[in-house]
Amino acid sequence: MFSISKLIRDLEYKGITYTIGGSGLLKSLGFPVQMSDWDFFIDVEKTEVLDALKNWDIIEKPSDEHSFFKSKYLLELKNDEGKPIEIIGYFTIKAGDALIPLPAVVHHRWENMKIAHPLVWFIAYSLMGRKQKADLLKQYLNVNPTDKEWIDYYVRQSIPKDIQEVLLQFPTKKQQ
Repeated sequence: MFSISKLIRDLEYKGITYTIGGSGLLKSLGFPVQMSDWDFFIDVEKTEVLDALKNWDIIEKPSDEHSFFKSKYLLELKNDEGKPIEIIGYFTIKAGDALIPLPAVVHHRWENMKIAHPLVWFIAYSLMGRKQKADLLKQYLNVNPTDKEWIDYYVRQSIPKDIQEVLLQFPTKKQQ
């Protein structure tokens, strides 16, 4: 995990906030998942990220390889275990004709890493059709109250009604 720690230090030195999502988020919540890569999500311009990581070997990849991904940029690095590290800028998914922003919101820290918000990733996995991972986050969100503001934000977005209905059933911190 040396290179992950160094990557985090390099980003934070330049004042760049990141979150780790995907399988890293699931693992941080205690779910037994395989880590095939590390996914970093950043809401700053690519030039700032490239400046912060100027001493890294970076591959710029097309950010629209899948028809539903509409992020601004995708960068790839390798960690010391040979696993890819992806940096996704302004993570966005297309749902019908709408673009759904999935901001890099820090939910908690785990092993000195900033971890993404489970609600944001429940929506991401649901929109991507990754039902098994969405169901894990649904399980977590059903027993761990979440922020009402984020539920309200996504209910106002053009996400499918079935996802909106699930969001409205999650307990919120304001209901406690």
